Amino acid sequence: MTKYLLSLLTRFVLWGADTSEGYHARPDVGPRSTIDGTPLPTLWDEFVARLGVFNRMHGLVEARLAQPTSLTTERVAIPRRAKMEEASEFGQPKLIRTERVPRGYPLVHYDIGIGFTQEFLDDATSQEIRNVTLVAEEAWRRRRRQTLYEALFLEANFTDKDGIAVKKLYNADGEIPPEYESYTHSGTHTHYLFSAGVAFAAADLTTMEEHLLHHGYGDDLPGGAGGSLFLHAPRDAMEAIRGFTGFIPAQSASIAAVIDGQIIGGTQSSGPGVQGFFGRLTIVEDLTIPSGYLLAFATGGTFSPQNPVRMRQHANASARGLRLNPGRNDYPLQDSFYDGYVGAGIAHRGAAVVMFEDTGAGAAYVDPSF
Repeated sequence: MTKYLLSLLTRFVLWGADTSEGYHARPDVGPRSTIDGTPLPTLWDEFVARLGVFNRMHGLVEARLAQPTSLTTERVAIPRRAKMEEASEFGQPKLIRTERVPRGYPLVHYDIGIGFTQEFLDDATSQEIRNVTLVAEEAWRRRRRQTLYEALFLEANFTDKDGIAVKKLYNADGEIPPEYESYTHSGTHTHYLFSAGVAFAAADLTTMEEHLLHHGYGDDLPGGAGGSLFLHAPRDAMEAIRGFTGFIPAQSASIAAVIDGQIIGGTQSSGPGVQGFFGRLTIVEDLTIPSGYLLAFATGGTFSPQNPVRMRQHANASARGLRLNPGRNDYPLQDSFYDGYVGAGIAHRGAAVVMFEDTGAGAAYVDPSF
């Protein structure tokens, strides 16, 4: 009996050590694939390459409102008004004073998983797997937009987990804005406004425009901050805005009409979403703006340093944008996840203004919920 067991054990060890026959190893059957024949490693390579293009794409709103930065803090120069004096023979002239104020930009790490079970991968088409990655990419877009809007619409300054002091738009926190021409301000100055009545009115748009102009934004004269002035409004506010006295529709001179089945005239101009003009403001219908709020801002152009917001990215270039990380499985797609770093802070506190539609007549600004 002992010899028999020893013989079986010897044969088992020898057979187990011989992988050249008797078993189908992974190289014999080729890489796993979707049900329509796309190899999973090919999909993985496609998704990684796609991110290279995706991370270079940014929404128009973010481009107009923000500038990317990898800085934790910076000191933003705020010039104070200088005055020429009559010179004296032995006197020393006053020096021009430029104030540099600290600004902080937080950074938060986010992630989301896209794990697949083996049975899902065996039954799925390549397009079904691609659709899951599209959901992850859209989640990153919304995360960036929410980070941008939280910097603008939430009124209170705060200190982040790393001790960085983050400022919002002017919010009556004691910082005195610089004088501009005939405009002077106090430490109670705020850019968080509420409507004069229970619904938005033409006077509210005028007030928002004034809050940008009295800091020099939109003024291209020497000493002015310049830039173009935009007002972004949610769709449910546009019906009222179109009816304001002073609103000019952004349409061609011809009136839209149906002629022989074709729509002639009525072509909108001045960029996507532009509905018209009010004073110096270009009015844009923007479905991403929270209902019951308006956002007006000055922009120096795409990712201009004049733009009010700084969008924080990681100092490590390889950690910027949305990343796809392999899982622990031999096939990285099966247990992978996306991650990215993003944060935002206000650099120019007077370059934007928000208004709350005070339907409850509470006479106060109220933060939106995101």
